[in-house]
Amino acid sequence: MTARLTFYQFRRRTAQALLGIVAFAVFAFGAVDIEAQAATAVAVLGLLAVWALKKAADGFEVVSTPLYFPLGLVAAVAIVQVASGATAAPYATSGALLSWLVYLAFFFLAANTLCDASIRNRFYQGLLWIVSLAAGLGIGQWLTSSGTVYWFRPVPGGEPFGPFANGEHFAALIVLAFPVALMQALRRRSRKHYFFAACAVMIAALAFLDSAAGLIIVAVQLVALAAMVSGLTFASALRSRRRGPNFVWGVLGAIGLGMALLAASWSTGLLRIGAADLESVEAVLERSDGLLTRAEVLETSWRLIEQKPILGHGMGAFRQVFGRMAPRQDGRLWAHAECDPVELGVDAGFLGLAAQGLLLILLLLRARSLNVWGLVIAPLAGAWAHSWFSAPMQTPAVMLVGLALLGCTPGLIERVAVRREKAAAAVAQESSDEQKPVSKRTRRKRQ
Repeated sequence: MTARLTFYQFRRRTAQALLGIVAFAVFAFGAVDIEAQAATAVAVLGLLAVWALKKAADGFEVVSTPLYFPLGLVAAVAIVQVASGATAAPYATSGALLSWLVYLAFFFLAANTLCDASIRNRFYQGLLWIVSLAAGLGIGQWLTSSGTVYWFRPVPGGEPFGPFANGEHFAALIVLAFPVALMQALRRRSRKHYFFAACAVMIAALAFLDSAAGLIIVAVQLVALAAMVSGLTFASALRSRRRGPNFVWGVLGAIGLGMALLAASWSTGLLRIGAADLESVEAVLERSDGLLTRAEVLETSWRLIEQKPILGHGMGAFRQVFGRMAPRQDGRLWAHAECDPVELGVDAGFLGLAAQGLLLILLLLRARSLNVWGLVIAPLAGAWAHSWFSAPMQTPAVMLVGLALLGCTPGLIERVAVRREKAAAAVAQESSDEQKPVSKRTRRKRQ
């Protein structure tokens, strides 16, 4: 007869399952194929069913957080669109509704599983292993067989990297994982070199990928987080012999990563923009090949938002509605706006834009510690900034990683709250001890 799992063991097994789902999504071409999406959905919903049975059997407390509302708002808009028929593409909206329900379920599982610090730290390590292996795979493919995925699957007209058919989407995955690796490298007291090595592999992948947006965002993350960590730990490092060497190694590692970023930026031409380069950039912006310019796509998207400002044209309906409003036919099928925040506005109207703003406000209101800034806000803000230049959120693997990091927020906040409660209780205990009458014998001992 097997022993019954404790709730901690159950959450640890769930975290392992979530990590397996993320690994499958990343290495299954980002889970963009319909088969991979179906397998991911079945795994997430099956895990949710197991949690429902566990809840019915044991009656444990569910983590409550306002962060459910932004995701729930987008899913609710899709439900209204499907139920009322207010969508230009009913089939695509039904599929998008299922995807957002899976995302909401995945976030629920992450928020209720990763609230424990030990489970969360193991999840971070597993996530960094996944992204580092994918980055190493991308570098190997680039050096030996550029233009294919896994050395056998060609991507006509695309720029694949690693398991992804779109290299910029893989850059967004690195933008999500890099702050986590950097925070582990700067704040941990042991095995710092492993996390610095993971950071270096990610920077090298961005250099081979030639992603200017990814390199710039990672550079901002590096400077901001290194400054925040150094500012908070400098004083304690001076007073402690144990923390002093740890602080020095962290600073040296951050400097080394900065030099690697400079070398990567120089090798990709990001720091060597001359007159000829500016002319080539201008030619790209003008799109002499006849394709729509980025400005034309964004302008058309905004006009689509103005047509249906409340509920939008339907989740996943951008492909159908953009072609009717495009200023000219350039021969390309625009499946996405190459700008996720704007495309969500086209699909869900101002409610989609409001969901993004609500998520931003909720995160800023919960930015009470350095861990929240480094492990949640920095990755998500970097990915959101990157999504203005491409469409990485259309890749389920990127969405799952972002939702997993977002699901760590309640646990990080609870840890800070518990620490503050203990400090307040200690202060109250000291003040109560001072107010108690002291006997003559105690006074003699103190003297």
